[in-house]
Amino acid sequence: MSSLRQLASVFVTMMAVAACAATPPPVAEPSPTQNVMVEDDAPGGDAAKSKEDARRAQAVELVPSPGAVVLHVRWKSPAATIASAASYASLPGGWVNSNLKTLVREVLDETIGDLVNTEKMAEAVNLDAPIDVVGVADTKHSRQVPEPMMAWAMGLNSVQQALKASRGKPRQLGDGVWRIGTESRWGTPCAVVAAAGAAPARLVCTESERHLEKLAPFMARNVAAMPSTASDFRVEVRLRPLLDKYGRQWGSQARGLPVIAEELKLGIPAFDAALLDAADALADEAGALLNDADALIVDGSLKRQAGIRLGVELTFAGRQSWTVQTMLDGASLAGPAPDIFWHAPRTSASVSWGRGGDPARWDPVLKTVRALLEGVMTKEKVGSAADRKAISKLFRFPVGKHVAGVGASGHFPAGGSSSTNMFMGILDATIGWHIVGIDEGPTALRSYLNEAVRTYNRPTLQRLMKKEMGGDAKHLPRVRVVPAPRSLGPGALEVEIMIPKLEDPGPLLPPPPGGSPSPSKAKTLDLKFHILLMADSGRTWVGIGLNRDPLAKLMESVKGQTPGADTIAGLPGLERFRSERHNGASVTSLEGMLGSITPGIAMLSAAGGPGTQVSNAIAGMPNKGKSPIVMVVDAKDGPKPSLRISAEVPRGTLIDIGSLVTNLLSILGQQP
Repeated sequence: MSSLRQLASVFVTMMAVAACAATPPPVAEPSPTQNVMVEDDAPGGDAAKSKEDARRAQAVELVPSPGAVVLHVRWKSPAATIASAASYASLPGGWVNSNLKTLVREVLDETIGDLVNTEKMAEAVNLDAPIDVVGVADTKHSRQVPEPMMAWAMGLNSVQQALKASRGKPRQLGDGVWRIGTESRWGTPCAVVAAAGAAPARLVCTESERHLEKLAPFMARNVAAMPSTASDFRVEVRLRPLLDKYGRQWGSQARGLPVIAEELKLGIPAFDAALLDAADALADEAGALLNDADALIVDGSLKRQAGIRLGVELTFAGRQSWTVQTMLDGASLAGPAPDIFWHAPRTSASVSWGRGGDPARWDPVLKTVRALLEGVMTKEKVGSAADRKAISKLFRFPVGKHVAGVGASGHFPAGGSSSTNMFMGILDATIGWHIVGIDEGPTALRSYLNEAVRTYNRPTLQRLMKKEMGGDAKHLPRVRVVPAPRSLGPGALEVEIMIPKLEDPGPLLPPPPGGSPSPSKAKTLDLKFHILLMADSGRTWVGIGLNRDPLAKLMESVKGQTPGADTIAGLPGLERFRSERHNGASVTSLEGMLGSITPGIAMLSAAGGPGTQVSNAIAGMPNKGKSPIVMVVDAKDGPKPSLRISAEVPRGTLIDIGSLVTNLLSILGQQP
């Protein structure tokens, strides 16, 4: 088994247990002259033991790095994380510990079962100490491409205890390093190593014997002695060490893209010219990105009082590339939520706000995309030249520069008792409604929607689509502009999208005992989607949903200069966005996320399944799933730009999840 699969087994499995149950400082390697203490005995006879006893209080010297560390994954204390997760579900400590020990044995059996007695090794594992995964690029002995080396390590209670778990006699590879396994079948290269840091010993595994000899001391001493991070879990991908040495060479290789593009020409002048332009631009962008890229950091913590904090951060060494410049476009506009945010419907399952970038930045990209698209359609003989031009023209942004906006979504309740009504009700509740508002007048967006409808209905394109669909042409969606609901006011627009003659699924529920199935009232049904545009002084609102009248009523509630009683303005937990400065934010809740599955649960209840118990479990959540789950986006420009996305899952949500887990385990007969 490869080390990568071992790592996946260790981390994914153990994080799954934890799941059921502020940016930290950069990881820094200790000084090469730093010393750490060994608090363990090494194996051997009496003479060896006496010698090692004399060394117990001596320092373990750190070793030179075998290369550039480009990846470091650290789970600071698996035991603490799992204990915190279990506390939210109020799971008994004995039950958690028993299952955790079983899990550790299973992970060891999957990863190094051919090397050790997993029962004994599981007893030696120290889950209070960090689990580390490190990727090292050997840049010292490689001129073209650095040799990648991977290793993972976990804490052990003692060298002696761990070595007793070896299936064969351990072989000493160096000072404080013992290779475990049998002489006839070494299997996965692993070693028990006297260690620095939180545990006196570490189990270190790699992909090859040669890599083990290079990395084992480094993992157990240098990596283990790295300063502890503020977060419980951290992934850091460091690109600069590689890019500083190989970036120029790799960038020059990207200059070959135009040569590759020559082979993709279609013989259509506009397409071929656009293709070469795209290849040149991509080559330039690749070189600029290699100059800009720095690091990717993912970190997270699970605390008993604070809940979960997660973050993903990109840091850059510069901003030469179009990609980085676009990501940072509008970074200086960070601020409180715009006024339009507070107009979102009070029943929103999720709502987000942000400020758009400058559409002009995309003009060169979209110009090339339109030329390539027209060329491909010409090659495939799609419609007339006018048709192709009309389609490509739709590839544009019908909004202005740095426009503030809000997006909200939610679910309509399922209703109706007939088969058709029930089907449509469940579909309606599952798909839900979606509303987008922008701080800009409706002229450009209304024109765009009308143009899109006219393009779709061009006769030559309609004939082509029907021909391609063959016998299914009867289901070709019909798209048209129809009179909008009067309640939306002047300037409103409605686009109706109807998929005709879909088969009625018939009764969705089994007949009552002794009864017979009820016949469907209709053999087919027409499924309609509605796009509603509403002008609101200097703002524009667009709603999408299956149920036209409730959607229109919902849109009415957001209208006006002052947020009304049916908006989120009065909801608790959102006050922070009136003062905090961000480039964007999103808010949802467990209640909102569960909204799309409630129709299915209702069906299970009516069918005599466990739906009622599940519904009761959801209704019994202590905080009713209403605690806000928040995600924010922060872009920072400057000498070292960065883009960070942070998420917060509050304690109230985790308590609700814990309640659900406990109740669902009971339903499944797995009560702890």
